[in-house]
Parts: sequence; structure tokens; C-alpha cells
Amino acid sequence: SARARADRRGGAHVMASPATTPTSERRTMYRAQTPPPSMRHLNIFEDVEPSGFPSEAAPARLTASEAIWKLAQGNKRYCEAKHSPHARPKTKLVDLLIEDPIRPRPVEALVFACAISFAPTDAVFDAEPGQIQVVRVCGNVCEKNDGVIGSLEFALAAEMPPVLLVMGNSMNELVDYAVIHAMKAAGRSANEIPDKLPHKGPQMVDKLWVVHMLAPAAHDALLQEPNGSFAKLCELACKLNVWRTIELLLTSSAAINQAVTDGRLQVQGAYLVVETGKVMMLGEHPSKKLLLAECPSSDVIRTADDPPVPAEEALATMYAGNRRYCSGMGGLVTGTMDKQLLMQLSEGGQNPISVVLGCADSRAPIEILFDMRPGDLFVLRNAGNTCEATQGSLIGSAEYAIAHLRTKLLVVSGHTKCGAVTAAVDLIRNAVRRVRQERLSGEASLRSSTLSETEAPPSPGLHGRVKSLDHISLTEKLGSIGSVIANIAEQAKQAVMSMPSATLEEQVKLATKLNVFATIEKMVQNSPLILEGVKRNEIELHGAIYDIFTGEVEWLGEHPRLAAVCAIDMPMHNWKVSPYVRGAPPPINTLSPSAACLARLKAGNDRFLVGEPSPHSEIAPEPFAIVVGGAEVRVPIEKIFDAGPGELVVQRCMGSTAGRRGGTLFKSLEYAIVRFAPRLLLVLGESHSKIIGAALKQVSGASAPLAPMRAVLDRVMVSAMRAVTQMGKETAMTTAGREMKIRQLSVELNAFYTIEQLLTSPIIRNAVRHHGLQLHAAILNEHTGVVDFVGQHPMQSELCGDEGPGSPDEVKLPRTVTSASPNRRLFAVTDEPEGEF
Repeated sequence: SARARADRRGGAHVMASPATTPTSERRTMYRAQTPPPSMRHLNIFEDVEPSGFPSEAAPARLTASEAIWKLAQGNKRYCEAKHSPHARPKTKLVDLLIEDPIRPRPVEALVFACAISFAPTDAVFDAEPGQIQVVRVCGNVCEKNDGVIGSLEFALAAEMPPVLLVMGNSMNELVDYAVIHAMKAAGRSANEIPDKLPHKGPQMVDKLWVVHMLAPAAHDALLQEPNGSFAKLCELACKLNVWRTIELLLTSSAAINQAVTDGRLQVQGAYLVVETGKVMMLGEHPSKKLLLAECPSSDVIRTADDPPVPAEEALATMYAGNRRYCSGMGGLVTGTMDKQLLMQLSEGGQNPISVVLGCADSRAPIEILFDMRPGDLFVLRNAGNTCEATQGSLIGSAEYAIAHLRTKLLVVSGHTKCGAVTAAVDLIRNAVRRVRQERLSGEASLRSSTLSETEAPPSPGLHGRVKSLDHISLTEKLGSIGSVIANIAEQAKQAVMSMPSATLEEQVKLATKLNVFATIEKMVQNSPLILEGVKRNEIELHGAIYDIFTGEVEWLGEHPRLAAVCAIDMPMHNWKVSPYVRGAPPPINTLSPSAACLARLKAGNDRFLVGEPSPHSEIAPEPFAIVVGGAEVRVPIEKIFDAGPGELVVQRCMGSTAGRRGGTLFKSLEYAIVRFAPRLLLVLGESHSKIIGAALKQVSGASAPLAPMRAVLDRVMVSAMRAVTQMGKETAMTTAGREMKIRQLSVELNAFYTIEQLLTSPIIRNAVRHHGLQLHAAILNEHTGVVDFVGQHPMQSELCGDEGPGSPDEVKLPRTVTSASPNRRLFAVTDEPEGEF
């Protein structure tokens, strides 16, 4: 009974009424646990109220030992059913996509596994939907503060399970390649080393960066078993890679480290023998106490070693930072700076996400109003945020940040009540007033004006309109400030001429906006470096105006005549600045291999919906498609498409993103494309993704998350910001309709943005151009199970571009240092651009 269960827990059972219990107490009653302090930077459930059902409705939280025992028992059932597949009853999984609101099942384990799908991870443990949560990447590897660790932290922040299981597996070709390199470097005889493993694709698999990430495990395997066979070394290297991944999690994630230290979480290893389906539980890291001795910093600082930030993500970060500042949540990021981070910044070099040209006005502090830390922004300031019409120190400084610091975004920020702009407008107004007086009094020819009588503007009309001010010049001697005013004078003339009857405040407001765009135009026209970057869609210049009273930044976007300024057609730019409306997908060549892959996925989803899966027993020789999906879906993605073992490569992370170029998620997909040469890569968005909700909160001013979480949110905020901006210009009949449309836009645009980032990879572009790969977007309706196939990116041809620098043949790879001693580094990076392993 409920009372007996309460007594066993050491306390009397009390049935409290939800109607009379305070909300804060109900949250304590009905939630399994609250997020740990280190994870409260971002609670994606903070707006969700308890359902109002008694606490006995939710199953009790398991201990780590109980969770491991249940996983082991589930794996035992899986192995038994593998030999008698008809012994297990069929279950219509589509009915289990939505969590039971009365008896929600707590997540019992978070599993980090390989993306190459020999079997769904849930199936390996015979887990029911929602029992375990899965993050998957090729080789189950990660790097410090990357999207993988961010996904794991998000999952733990949502609901802390007792166990995080890092699971390696046999038949891992990434490990095989790394072991081959290690054996060669150690001088093992040729007959002990197998020939190169079979692979497809345009480039040698063993030269991909993801193989390097497994080099330490292969090195240590050879160190432990110097005379071991190839098979023995591969098994040992795979297990050592599990330990290395756990080590990275404990030493780089403050949230995971703290949860393990407090006893709320155990991080354990496991090894799946693919041939039998048996999972070997490896336990906790043998050096756990040593790894937990020092908790890592909860934040990181960008240094020169980090990859450059795309302009879209930098803009979204600044947008969210200003929203935090306006909502009173600013300062949380700057408050995390400590001596260790400052040391990293001073020694590691700078890597700013944006160049900001702002006004020197003391009321417009650039870093503060964008809630940025030291090292985030490369700030240039002068009175009036102006730019000379010729090359100079300001343009040279911006070019330095773009060329040497690899910054992709340039923001020109004006502000309200700008003294320089006000002075310029006031000067023009005075000149207009004098011209009017001279024309009306007939004394123009007697005065020493710079305007001749024939050049004088016509008398003002009924509304005092002055039709032309083109020849008015500034005659007052203002000293050095005169050059500043001269840079703004033309914009001031345009403002006064277009609004002759307006007040000074209204004219200054318009002149401030015109001045921002004029500065952008001058920087593009007078800098070949900036112009070329804009033409290649690598650099973006955005305008902004800061309200010194409210603190809010009005984002003006890119130059309204950017194509004319650059003297080139810019279809990709036009697509980004136009409202997104999903169009009808273009006709598909039904005879193409990619169309056949899509048809297989559609047919599989249809079988999933009716609960009639096809029987699958043997592992497919090659996967026919790659799916980039989210980690929140309760049902395995293989089941959603009714795919058999080995038919799909399924990479799962929070937000269905591919990470940043050069990151773990990106490298994983490049490996899968080169290794298997699929004809289809499907980016699968989730209709009700909590990560989309978290990104929308960020662009609304929510507090800043931890650094690994930002590695996920920075990607998703790009689409959230665009969706919010688009709906701000459209009219919805209801609040609910507006919010639903924003979420729909965010999900679809996020899938397309993932494709945009994937196509920055020379390897992936080459596969699209020459090997028949197609990238498609699709949206999973998490309430119905229906997959809506959206199609290819609307600007696919522009994204692929032409052959040029950065093609796969020109990708620079490190060279191996060959040594007979296993103590030497296997993959030492040299200054030479090319070499062999």
C-alpha cells in the first residue's frame, strides 16, 4: 500500500491536497529531484507546473546499483530474444511517444553510445520508452566543452538519473584504424597488422580527424599489451576509450563532476559485444577519486585555439546577451570570471566572436550592454560611430580582427541621444534656416554664403519643405570635431531633407539609423577583405541602435541595399532576410538512389504508425542513410523508421544539431559520410523539443547557461532569433497562434541551419557534388509519430557553391611521427601542411 511504502522509506504517508499546498511545496512533492546548483543556470522545466497528482503516482527513484541491475537484466532478455525473436510480444510504440502524465516514468539511465547502429541502444537493454535517454556519436568520443558534453549536461539538468553509462562496442572501425596506426608506429611486423579495412568514399577514412581522437586509447592499449594480437588490442583500446571519455566528462564538466561528488550520479563504463549482443558492465573509472579531486571551472573562456564562430551564431549570442541585460539578468556571465580563466585568456590569445564599431559616448558601454566577457568582443569606438570614406586605422583594425582573429561578424552600433549626430543635424537645420531667411529677405547675394544665387534652394513650400540641400557646406570652424561632423553631415542632410517639418528629435533618430548604414557601406566599399568576405557569405555586417534609456538594442539587420553595395547578386542573403515560408518540395527523381532512400524511410514510418514493423534479424552490410536526430525522443529513431540493425547511422544530440565545424559532432558525421558513402543524410527535428523552448527563453532574456550547454544553444538560438524576429513583423490573431508559429518556424529553420553548417565542410560538399549525397530536413511530430519530410534546403545550390579553395584535396592534415617506442605521440602536429600517417 501507499502507507506501507511510505513507512519503509522512514516516514508517515501524508496525502496533501494540491489545491491547498503552496506551489513551492508541490514542486518538491512531485518532482523526483531538483536540478543541482551547478545546473540551475538553465532549467528547461522552470515554467512547467506539477500535474497535481499524488506523489505516489510516480515510481520511486532507483539507486545506481538498482539501475545497473535493471539494465543488465534487460540486456539478458535482449540476448535471449535475439535467438528467439518471436518470443517477444509486439508493442505499438507510436502510442508510447508521449509520456504518461499520471504515472511519468523517471529516466533510469543516460547512455552515451556509438552512432553506428548495430542495434538501437534502447533495444540492447530491452528498455521501455522513456526508461533511458541516449546521446550517440561515432566512436562515442567527446572533447572538452563540446556539443556532446553540452547534450549530456542538458539531459542531466532536465532529470537527473542515477547512472550515466558510457558504452563502447566491438566491430568499431574507428578503433581498428587507430590501432593499426599505433602498431605501425610501434614497429610491429607487417604480417601482424591487417590490411587496410574496406571502405567507400572519396577520401581515406584513416586520415579523418575523428580517428585521431582515438589515438590515446590505441597508444595505451599497445603500452599495456605490447605483444597483443590485433583483435586483443582493438578490444582493449575500445575499453580504454570508454575510460578516456569518462575522464573527460569528470575533468571538464563542472555539473557532472559535482553530481558525482555529491553522490547523485554515477558515471560507469560498459562494452557491447556486437556479435552476441552481450553488454559487459565495466563499473566506475578506476581513478575516480583522483579525477574528482579538483572540480573544473563552471565556465570557459574563448582563446585562439577555439574554432571561429559563424556570424549567425555570434549575432544570436549578442542578441541574447542584450536581452539578458534588459531583463535584469545581465552580469551573470561576467561574474563567472576567475583567475584561471583570465590566465587562459592572457596566455591563449584572443578569439572574439564579433567586431563592434560603437560610439565613444560614455553612456553606451559595449561589453556591458551585450553582457559579454573579456575576450568576446573586439571593440572599436569613436564619436558618432563613423568611418572615413578612405582606408584608415579603423578599417585596418577591423581587418586585423577578421583576417588574424578569424572574426566573422561586424556590428555597427549607434545609440539614441548621440551628441555627434545631434550636432550634425542641428548644424544642417541652422543652415536651412539661414537659406530660408536669405531667400525670403532677398539678401542672399549680399551675404558671404557658399551658395550662389543660382544654386540656392527654392523657397519653402507650405510645409517648409526644402527640396535640395546638396550644396550646403559647413562654414563654421569647429576644429578637429569638424571632421567627425563632416562624416555624418550627408546622413544629417538626408534626414532633414526627408523630414523637413519634423522635430529635432525625430530627425536625429532617422539620421542615427542612416549613419549606421552609411558606416557599413563605407567599410564594405573601402575594404577589399570585408567586401570579399561578404560576397562569399562568410562575413556579415549588421546595424544596431542602443537605447540609452531602456538598454534595449534595436537590430537593423544588414544593409538594405547590400547587393547593390557589393555589386553582385546575393540570393543566400536575400533568403536569410526574407520571411521564411515553407514551399512545396521540388519534384524528386524517383530513379535516383537518394529518392529510394527517402522512400524506404517513409515506408518505415508508415509501418511504425500502424504498429506493423518488419522482421529484422541480420545486421545490414552497409547503412543506407544517416539520421541526425535529437536526444529527447522517447522511442529509438531506428524504430520510428522501422529500420533494421546496421541500416542507419543515427547520431543523437540535443537540438538535432551538427555542432560547429571541427567539433566532435561534425567530425563524426564527416567520418560516416566518407566511410559509408550514403546517398541520404536526414536532419530530423522534433516538433516539441525542449531545447527549442530553452533557446526561445534565451532570446527572451533568460539567464546564461553553462559553457557546454552554450555549445548546444548557440546553434539553436540562430533559428529561434530569426523566428521571433519574423513573427514580430507579422500579425497573429491569438497569443497561442503566435507562440505555436514561432516554435514551428524555430524547429524547421533549425533543421535548415544544421544543413547550412554541414555544407561548410569540404568533405560533405564534395560528397554532394560528386557522390550523389543529398541532405534533407524532416520534422517528427512527437504527439502523433508522423515524420513530415520537408525536403532539401531552399538554397542548396548556393550553399554547395563552386569548386575552389578548401576542396577536400586541399584539406590540411597532421603528420604522424613514426617511432618504435609507444611512449611517443602518435599524431604529432607539425608545421608541414601535408604528410602521411
